Amino acid sequence: LLPSPARVTLADRLRSLAESGDRQTIIAATHPDYTREASGWIVLSDAYEGSGGFKSGAYLWPFPAEIDAEFVARKEQARYHNYAKTVVNLYVRHAFTKGVDRQSSNEDYLAWTQDCDGQGTSLTEFLKRVTRLALAIGHNGILIDKSPEIPTGIARADEAARVIVAMYTPPTILDWRLDGEGLAAVKLRETARDADILAPADREAGTIMLWDRVDWVRVTEKGKILAEGSHDLGRVPFVTVRPEPSALAPFFGQSLIGHPNVFKALYNRASEEDVAYRNSAFSMLTCSVSETGDVEAARRAIGDVGSTRAIVVQGAVTYATPDQDVPVCIRGNIAFLVQEIYRMAHIRFQRDSLDAESAEAI
Repeated sequence: LLPSPARVTLADRLRSLAESGDRQTIIAATHPDYTREASGWIVLSDAYEGSGGFKSGAYLWPFPAEIDAEFVARKEQARYHNYAKTVVNLYVRHAFTKGVDRQSSNEDYLAWTQDCDGQGTSLTEFLKRVTRLALAIGHNGILIDKSPEIPTGIARADEAARVIVAMYTPPTILDWRLDGEGLAAVKLRETARDADILAPADREAGTIMLWDRVDWVRVTEKGKILAEGSHDLGRVPFVTVRPEPSALAPFFGQSLIGHPNVFKALYNRASEEDVAYRNSAFSMLTCSVSETGDVEAARRAIGDVGSTRAIVVQGAVTYATPDQDVPVCIRGNIAFLVQEIYRMAHIRFQRDSLDAESAEAI
């Protein structure tokens, strides 16, 4: 009798790439849809969290001919009004307002629903977190895994590991493969989970996990294999939550709150409004000098003029008042963008004076 041929695992296939030098390239590769859509997913995630470029000022667009010092100052003063979180949380609050009734005679299952991630999070609270970003971005991922404890024996009672769930946001779902039976494989980016506060700061920031229907492997971004194993489930233990599935992309969905540039535009209008109001709040001193006069001498004579800047030109002294219509137009565009965010989410926009309905009623 001939011995059965050894099964080739995911880790074995990665090892076979070592000699060709393709392993790091394969690990770094992303799905074409990810490459095209990831930047927008990051903006929508930042829009919901009020973080990233909305906090650092990276999403501001510079004015024409704006000098670097002014742009840096404007970044530091920029403000973000988080309508994305308001709209998304209305839906989540409505969906979970009545709670979830789970009944089972399995005590292990009931205990797991009270701590599904190994960190004391109930299943309902975990699904709330997943739903928030799924609505904001269009989809969100859940991996069903096991904790790393090693069994102490062969009996079921000796199993020390437990089932845990983990959330993977769209920017961390790097690649996937679909076939006629559904999801065939997925590639996920993990953040480093080193509990040692004295760990060197220059250590590799994260790892990559690959899953198919039978195996899993954890590697560094440079391709070093850290751990591997087989789960033999016959399916990839990963699911994407898609409140509104995309008609064109079977793996992800459509955002409730619309296009990411709407939030960038709203963020920029707020900054532009601040500049317009500041400029229109103070008149500009204009000092005219005769054609034969000394302009520099006039500037020295004027000196500093409070919080305004003086312009020295030929002619008479006067105060030039900026156009007051500019900030009014910007404020109107801000109101339009806010209403568009609500409209895209199918929620009626309520003005403050008419806002008498509760979140549940809306």
